[in-house]
Amino acid sequence: EDQDKWRLSGIFRDVYLLSVPSVHMFDIRIRTHLDETYREGVLELAVTLRNRSDRLGEACGVHAVLLGSAHELASATLANDALAPRSEVVVHAEFPISDPELWSAEQPSLYTLLLTMTNAEGQPTEAHRYTVGFRDVKVESGRLLVNGMPIILRGVNRNEFDPDLGHVTT
Repeated sequence: EDQDKWRLSGIFRDVYLLSVPSVHMFDIRIRTHLDETYREGVLELAVTLRNRSDRLGEACGVHAVLLGSAHELASATLANDALAPRSEVVVHAEFPISDPELWSAEQPSLYTLLLTMTNAEGQPTEAHRYTVGFRDVKVESGRLLVNGMPIILRGVNRNEFDPDLGHVTT
């Protein structure tokens, strides 16, 4: 039936091409964990490096820096040997954070994670920036809790459209 939503064909968002070096950061997994008291946090980082070429990839390093609102909180260099042709390797890091600012809808405290991949000479070849929040979301006794506090979600099915922009509304 679908009378509640118009089905439109086409591309509704910006499209772009991305060129990366042969040895590049292919996948990045960022997870944050909090203890039971919400006073200690850990940021877990896993970076998948991929060599797309048919040659041995040069040794590279990934430098990770976690920035707070005023200063650098933690940093690490994830070293890696040369990558075999057509291969991937995952490098890991953990950043313990004392008394992290907790993310919530009312107080969206975010940190900045900068990842820079360098070649064997230490020259940057690729860089990424991510915003990261520390929060704990769980369902306990039938209630939705964010950072240990119960919340209520109110909303409706939003299927709006614009006569010129289609599914993209201003």
